[in-house]
Amino acid sequence: MKVKAKFYADFRRLFDAEEEVELGDQARIEDLLNKLCDTDERRQELLDSSGKAKPSVMVVLRRGQRSDVVDKEHTELKDGDLVMVLRAIFGG
Repeated sequence: MKVKAKFYADFRRLFDAEEEVELGDQARIEDLLNKLCDTDERRQELLDSSGKAKPSVMVVLRRGQRSDVVDKEHTELKDGDLVMVLRAIFGG
């Protein structure tokens, strides 16, 4: 299946604005992120030491689902999905 990842804000210094990735059937967000993090710098920016997305990373699916709400890394992808990767904004 093919999935597009679109990067925002400071992630654009590490990734193209949009990257298309070929993944196997039943791939999940964690599979996409691990495939995209093909350098140490990318991996350190997006993933923690266990290979999971850092809490500061927000992933949103085109289908209108915020993956951090439904099960972040384990959210299953579908062919043609657009996955938006951006920094979570904290404040109060």
